[in-house]
Amino acid sequence: MKTAVIYVRVSSQEQVEGFSIDAQIKACKEKAIGTGHKVVKVFKDEGYSGRSKDRPALQEMLKYTKTKEVTSVVIHKLDRFARSVVDHSALRALLMRNGTALLSCTEQLGDAPHEIFLENIMASMAQFYSDNLKTETRKGLVQRFESGYHLTAPPYGYKVFPDSKVMQIDKDEAKVVQTIFDLYNTGRYSYKRLAQLIAKEYGYKTRGGKPFGKTVIGRMLTNPAYIGIVEYKRIGRKTKGLHKPIISKDIFETAQTIAYMRNGGSKKEKNVHNFLYKGVVRCEHCGKNLQAGYSTGKSGNKHLYYFCRCDNPKDVKNIKGKDMNKAFEDLIETLQFSSAVIPVVDQYVEKHLKRYEDEMKNEADQREKDYQSIKKEKKDLYFDYKKGLVDEETYKDLDSELDDKKLIYKVAMNESQIDYQDLLTQLRTFANFGYRVKKYWDIATPAQKSHMLSSMVQCTPLYSKGRLLNPKISPLYQAFRDYSEGKSTSGVEDGT
Repeated sequence: MKTAVIYVRVSSQEQVEGFSIDAQIKACKEKAIGTGHKVVKVFKDEGYSGRSKDRPALQEMLKYTKTKEVTSVVIHKLDRFARSVVDHSALRALLMRNGTALLSCTEQLGDAPHEIFLENIMASMAQFYSDNLKTETRKGLVQRFESGYHLTAPPYGYKVFPDSKVMQIDKDEAKVVQTIFDLYNTGRYSYKRLAQLIAKEYGYKTRGGKPFGKTVIGRMLTNPAYIGIVEYKRIGRKTKGLHKPIISKDIFETAQTIAYMRNGGSKKEKNVHNFLYKGVVRCEHCGKNLQAGYSTGKSGNKHLYYFCRCDNPKDVKNIKGKDMNKAFEDLIETLQFSSAVIPVVDQYVEKHLKRYEDEMKNEADQREKDYQSIKKEKKDLYFDYKKGLVDEETYKDLDSELDDKKLIYKVAMNESQIDYQDLLTQLRTFANFGYRVKKYWDIATPAQKSHMLSSMVQCTPLYSKGRLLNPKISPLYQAFRDYSEGKSTSGVEDGT
């Protein structure tokens, strides 16, 4: 009988709450049974992020397969096993040394020569990428980037003249860029509609003489070069450029927030008159969630309304859709906070990012020391074996254990290279969003309004006489509001 163990992993609490451990285990069990295996053990690394110093379940699983006869390890997906192809190949090689195969629920793996050959090619490609990056560093690209030079062809709106390596603003093209941002920030246009508008009414064209397409518009509206930032995508970093900005940071971030809120706004939503507040508001009499429906008037027009099936229905009247909309518009007005929050968030982001970078450097330094320590221990063991101080069987066992430790540390070192700045960018975006929340509510689609409510309000309020009672605001949003209103808020009062 073939035996199998299951290894599942999630890297954050968000994933724990999203695609659950139980769902992964279920899929892995189905895979194991479908391939004729009997599941003997399940190993779970639950809620471990890439910054975790160790992954206990992974280490336990590797030790288990080394001491027990296990035919296969079943995983849900390769990135649950290891973050990089190189790490995956190394871990799989260790399993193969233990006589254990690897099965994935979502990828086709195998031990046939051609399958192993393809995996080796993938690992070689990853190694080539790493070596190529080192070569570029030697050529000075990173140094040029850090000095503020734009490394690729200048985007529309800029030119590089022969007597200067720094991008210069092209006044005619810059006017087009500014117009595109101004039109998009009205909130009335998707990328596609905006492309059609500037082609038809403005006659703007690309450098190649073609009309702007939605893809080009999208790239333009998300290019940080227009606010004076240069980006080196290969190493995932941004820095202040030597060139002058065409638009302000405020205009750029408004465009990013609108794009986020639209979430594919070029697609027309079905059922515009949907039941937006169904299940979002509770009855003031019984506390149950209100239901929604349509009634047809004498003129044949449909009217949206909300209602509750209370035990005493005579106490409850149907609530017109427009009255419910008015109640939520009033709530949204109270959720808008002043622009004074923006510099506070910027200051917090700068400090927090610096602290994070320092922490990551210290952590990386310690991991490197641990890794080098294991390499030295392995080297010393070899010399002891050669001197006859350790017999061959003991040497092989200890050397194998050190290989396992080395691999775990190497994987941990690779996994620590995550971009935390993205989270901080979201925080800044959230602050800008709160500053303009009323504007975004007015232009949002029903689905987007639903998303806005879920991010700001934590529980369903009661509806009573045209007002929403006891809406519980999310802690982060409440902290921004309190600071905006001059209230003392822990962690915000002193600007940190």
